[in-house]
Amino acid sequence: MKERAAYQAASAGQQSVESSGPTVQPPIEALVEKDKPRAKSRPTPVGLTFPRFFTEAGVDPLFRVLTEGQAERLFNEAFAGWFHSILETPPEGVRRSLRRTSRGSRPGDVDEDGPMERLRRAAFDLAEWRDFRGAWTRESFDRQGTITAILPLVHALAEVSKSPSYAGDNLFLDTEPVRRLSADLASAPPPDTAADFDGLESQLVDLRRNRDFKRGRKGSGPTYAKGVPRARVLEARDLLTHSLDDFQLRADADLAALLHEELLECVDRYKQLKAREGALDFLDLLLHARDLIRDNTTVRNHFQTRFRCLFVDEFQDTDPLQAEILLLLASKEPGETRWQHVDPVAGKLFLVGDPKQSIYRFRRADVHIYTKVCEQLVERGATFVELRKSFRGVENLQRVINAAFAVV
Repeated sequence: MKERAAYQAASAGQQSVESSGPTVQPPIEALVEKDKPRAKSRPTPVGLTFPRFFTEAGVDPLFRVLTEGQAERLFNEAFAGWFHSILETPPEGVRRSLRRTSRGSRPGDVDEDGPMERLRRAAFDLAEWRDFRGAWTRESFDRQGTITAILPLVHALAEVSKSPSYAGDNLFLDTEPVRRLSADLASAPPPDTAADFDGLESQLVDLRRNRDFKRGRKGSGPTYAKGVPRARVLEARDLLTHSLDDFQLRADADLAALLHEELLECVDRYKQLKAREGALDFLDLLLHARDLIRDNTTVRNHFQTRFRCLFVDEFQDTDPLQAEILLLLASKEPGETRWQHVDPVAGKLFLVGDPKQSIYRFRRADVHIYTKVCEQLVERGATFVELRKSFRGVENLQRVINAAFAVV
C-alpha cells in the first residue's frame, strides 16, 4: 500500500507528509465495516460507526441517506416555507437583499442572480457550512449617512459632465449612467424611510457595477466643454468612484453579516424536515461521525485502537471535518479532543496530496486545511517528502511538458 501510494504521488508530481510506518486505508474509507464489500460510490464515515453506536449518535436506526438531488429538493422545500413565513415583515438583511437588482440574463434562461435565487443560493451555501454557526463580525456602518453623503457627488458629476463640446466624447458617454441616476433622484421625494434607503443602496451599487461607468475612459484634449477643463470632470468622477467603491464594500460586508444570522433559521428548518423524513445528507454523516469520535471517549478509543495505521490519498480534497476525524483517530493521547493540539502516534499517518489540485474544491475542500495539517505534522516530527519525478508519462511526452513549463 505504501509503495502504491508513493507511486501515485510521484506520478502525479504530488507532495507527501509522512511519519514512518506502514499504511492502510484513509480514515473516511476505514470507517466502513471491514466485513462488508467495498462500495463503488463515495465512502462515508458512518458505515461502521452508526451500526454499533446508534444510541450514542442519536440517529434513527432506519435512517436513509439523501442523494445530492434529494437533499437539494428537501432544502428548497425548507427555503420556500421559511421565505413565505418572513415575507410579510422581512428582516433587514432579507429586505435589503431583495431590493438588489439582477445582473440580467438572456430571455428563457434561469436568472441565477435574481433576488430570490441569490437568497436561496446563499442559504444553501450556509447549510453546507452549518457546522460553523458563529456570528460574523458586523462592523459599524452608517448606511444612511454614507448614502446621504454620496448623493451630492452624483449630482455634481452629472452637472459638470452634461454639456461636452463633442457629443461623442468618451468621458461624456461613460458618465451617462450618472446623469440618468441624478435625474431619477431629482424627480423623487427625499428619502425618509428604511425602504427608501434600501432602494438608494441598490441604485448606488448598480451604478458602480454599470459597464459603461466602469470603463473609466478619459477622452482626449484638455478642455471638456467651454469653461470646463477635462481635469475637473475627471476629478469629480474619481471622487464619486472612490466613494462608491468604499460604499459597496462596506454595504456588502454589512449585508452578508445580517444574512448569515437571518438565514440560519432556514437552515434549522431544513434540519427539521430531514428529521421528519428520517434522512441524513452527506454533511450529517460527517458531523455525526465527528461528534461521536470527539465527544464520546468509548467510541474514540475503540477506533484509535482498531486502526493501527491510516493512509489518505488526495489529501488536498479534505474538508475541516474530515481532517478533524483523521487527527483524532491518530492522536497519541487518547483523551485529546482538540484536533489542532493532536500529537500523532509515530508511524500512524501517511498523507499524499497536491495543493495545486485544490482548485476543484470538492465538497468543502480547503487548501488551507491541507497546509495547516501538513505544518502541524511536520512540527511534531513528521517527514515531508516532495516528489517531482513522474513515473507515468512516456519519455517524449515528458520532454515536451518539461520544455513547456521550464519558463514558468
